[in-house]
Amino acid sequence: MVKSGLVDQKDSNGQLLVDVSHFRLAIHLVAALFVLALALWTVFDLRNARRGFASDGSTPGKWMRIALVLFALQVIWGAFTAGLNAGYVYNTWPLMNGEFMPENVTAFGSFWKDFADHKDGVQFVHRNLAWLVAAVIVGVAFRFRRIDALQKIWVWLIAAVAVQFLLGVLTLLTAVRIELGVLHQLGAVVLLAVLLRHCATGRRTPATAT
Repeated sequence: MVKSGLVDQKDSNGQLLVDVSHFRLAIHLVAALFVLALALWTVFDLRNARRGFASDGSTPGKWMRIALVLFALQVIWGAFTAGLNAGYVYNTWPLMNGEFMPENVTAFGSFWKDFADHKDGVQFVHRNLAWLVAAVIVGVAFRFRRIDALQKIWVWLIAAVAVQFLLGVLTLLTAVRIELGVLHQLGAVVLLAVLLRHCATGRRTPATAT
């Protein structure tokens, strides 16, 4: 990842830029969070006297894994946003300079180029995927809040996703103020930990999970 940034690039003013590949940045970030997730899951397994990540087949278990997949996608596009400096464009919310999807989002006419390799499209995905991730996580937490094992966790899960969503909005509105950007990254780590905790604890009671 570091090597990918050690190339001669210049901005419109002729100043030398050193930017890493957003794809390599995403791989680096996902790998780090994956290691953290493995460590946390091992701790939760030891505390719950269970082993492995296999689903118990319950409805809560399935929805929690859907939430994890959506969270992972959001992390990837968050890394794309950081790597492409996409947070410096369209610093308005909830619309992008008054539009849901500005014309420049699809400027290249290629799905991959527009939404994974172009700052306008990447920001579009990251900001709108956030709505879906938040909705699913809040829905899962609220829907299964009456399961005994989850009664002390579901509120924390909603709080974690709400704070992370708010940090994302504030980071965007301030054109990526460094303190908010760091807090937004930290918020992702906290949300991952709480989501894994919710997932691990919820599968302790498959008989009551409907």
